[in-house]
Amino acid sequence: MFDELTDSECAECGGVTQPQRMSLDEWWGDALFLFENVPVRACRDCGEVYVSSEVAKQLETEMRTKSHCTRRVSIPVVAYEEMAA
Repeated sequence: MFDELTDSECAECGGVTQPQRMSLDEWWGDALFLFENVPVRACRDCGEVYVSSEVAKQLETEMRTKSHCTRRVSIPVVAYEEMAA
C-alpha cells in the first residue's frame, strides 16, 4: 500500500516513520472533508504524515463523487482578525 514509501525515513527531519491510521482533513474547493481511519506513515519525531499514491487517489475520488459519505458534522468557523480585535 505504501509503494513509494518503502523507506521509513522522514523526508522532513530524518526521523523514523511508522504505519498507523489517523483522521485527515482535506479541502476540495470550498468543501472540507474529514476522512477517518486513513492508512498513513507518520514520523515519530516531527509528526510529518505521508499518504501513499493509492490512498491519495482514493481520497480524491471520494471528494469528487461523495459516494461513501457516512455522516455530516458542523464545525465553527472563526476569523482570527475578528477574534483578536
